[in-house]
Order: sequence, then structure tokens, then C-alpha cells
Amino acid sequence: FPLPFLFVKRESAEMERLSFSYDSVSISYDGISRGDKDRKNVRFQRGKMGKIEVFDSNGEEETFRFAEELGKRAKGGEIYCLEGDLGTGKTVFAKGFARGLGVQEVVDSPTFNFVKEYRGRVTLYHFDVYRIEDYTELQEIGFSDMLYSGGVSLIEWASQVEEEIPEEAKWITIEKDLEKGFSYRKIEIGERRK
Repeated sequence: FPLPFLFVKRESAEMERLSFSYDSVSISYDGISRGDKDRKNVRFQRGKMGKIEVFDSNGEEETFRFAEELGKRAKGGEIYCLEGDLGTGKTVFAKGFARGLGVQEVVDSPTFNFVKEYRGRVTLYHFDVYRIEDYTELQEIGFSDMLYSGGVSLIEWASQVEEEIPEEAKWITIEKDLEKGFSYRKIEIGERRK
């Protein structure tokens, strides 16, 4: 996983363009800036997931748009593991990611189904493995078959089945920080958890 390249360019007092390369793919994000204090921030650091990229989101729309841009660049066969406490915005992220893949259907969390399949420019397998209790349940839903089918897999609560996740998967963690505001989310994208 190469460490991404980043530049932030202010196009006006209200608009900034965020561009970075992630896994040899360029991503651009246009967003509204609310002044220097509240500007979106992307930084790179080493943490619990090895090399990580950190994106600061100040609301659901920013989270959605960031995920949408990531989805536009996703390729068949890629696996994205999505972590975060209840209410952090995993479903908002999944909706944006699906939109980026060209999914036109309504996307919601597959909590009681374990997996939902959506058609876009590439098939999206959206898993929620929070309620998975053992490996046999993964076998029953065809987990491995879907991971290696050529579609894109987005797995919520992936740490529940971490031993079944391939090494090349990308890990995304969404965290709240109420000191930075009720709508603030820190989104980390990185390597396999260490």
C-alpha cells in the first residue's frame, strides 16, 4: 500500500479542491470551506493500521462525497473493510461509495440479511457481519465466493471476521470526536490492522 500523495488547493475563499492519490489512483474532492479553522484536513500518519490517510469530515454530505469519489475509483476485485461505532456514518459512507460505483438503487445497511448485492458499473457486495457468530454462517452466505467474484466488496464490522479478510483489503475506520462538533467524523483509510 503506497503512502498517498496529497495537495490542497484553494480555488476561492469558499471553495477548496482536495486531491490525492490512493493506491496509485488519483481522487479529487471539491468542498466548501468554512474558513481556516474549519477547513477539511487530510493528513498522513502511522497508527494502529500502519500507514494511514486521515480525512476530516464536517458532516454527512462531506462523508458521502468523499466515499462517492472513492467508489468512482474502485475496481472489481477490491475489498473495503468499514469499521466504526454505531451512529458514526457507516451507512452514509456506504451510500456514497455505492453512488460512486454507479448504483442507482436505494442503499441501506444489510444488518439482518448479512449481504446485499447492487448492480452498478461493477457489482457491489455490501456486507454487514455484525451479527455473524461463526465461520459456518459466512460459508452459508457465500462470503468467499463473493469476495473473489470480481465485484467490489464493502464489509461493515469487518473486524468481526478479520481472520477471513484477505491481506490486500483496504481498511476504513470512521470515528466521532464530539470536541470537534456533533457532525465531525475522522475517516482513516489504511492497511490491514496491526
